[in-house]
Amino acid sequence: MKIRIKNNNVTLPITRTGDGQAIIFFNGLGSTQATWNKVISVLKGKYEIITFDFRGHGLASAAQDYSFDTFFSDAESVLKVVDVERPIIVAWSLGADIAVSYAATHPGKIGGIVIVDGADPVPEPLIENLDDTRKSLNKLSVKIGMLLLKLSPYGYKLSSNEFVDVVAEVDAHRSRLMNLYRKVDCPITMIMASKSMGEKDAHSRRTNRLWQEGIDQLTKVIPSISVQWIDDSHQLPFKHPVEIAQTIDNFAIRIKP
Repeated sequence: MKIRIKNNNVTLPITRTGDGQAIIFFNGLGSTQATWNKVISVLKGKYEIITFDFRGHGLASAAQDYSFDTFFSDAESVLKVVDVERPIIVAWSLGADIAVSYAATHPGKIGGIVIVDGADPVPEPLIENLDDTRKSLNKLSVKIGMLLLKLSPYGYKLSSNEFVDVVAEVDAHRSRLMNLYRKVDCPITMIMASKSMGEKDAHSRRTNRLWQEGIDQLTKVIPSISVQWIDDSHQLPFKHPVEIAQTIDNFAIRIKP
């Protein structure tokens, strides 16, 4: 079943299929519902599957505001409309940060969270120089790539500056994540990439080191959180769908009442 809902002036598409324990998938920045196709195919109809597009992505409409709070409000609107009891949320990248924030501020609503390489309470900001990040996205090749995405019906509608603003806001938000984790009242398991940024330069190696340190600190503070490390980059939903699906299966069995 496909439906479209309104969140103020933004239209969000939702896809809902199957029966059983409800699993709601939260996408990362720059990705769409299609991110999870390979994972969902491995799950083989065991669950009720719910996917959607955030504002400015895929088949969702564009927006005037792409702040973290507005992406969060998109997730709130979707969860309110689908109205399922204590779903499992599977969330990648930006979606993971939103999932933890939602669970922390909506006690009793979520059955569990499977985090895929996101929501890392890193000990210091990952962005060292915001201006350098903006310049890297102003290269001609990047601009052409973003234009092609915008022309695609399954593309992505943010400008390069809007993209950087979201990344910077999420970077700042992660300094508050540890306190949010303490308020989450449902089980959490994590699948993290040990080479989230690759290893091509000093910046990437620094990011990977901080990524590891953030999770090490999190599991010391909240030892009930289990973590599986995959020796690969950030693109886990595309490159490791079988491992993700198996983790979801095992997690759903473990938390079943």
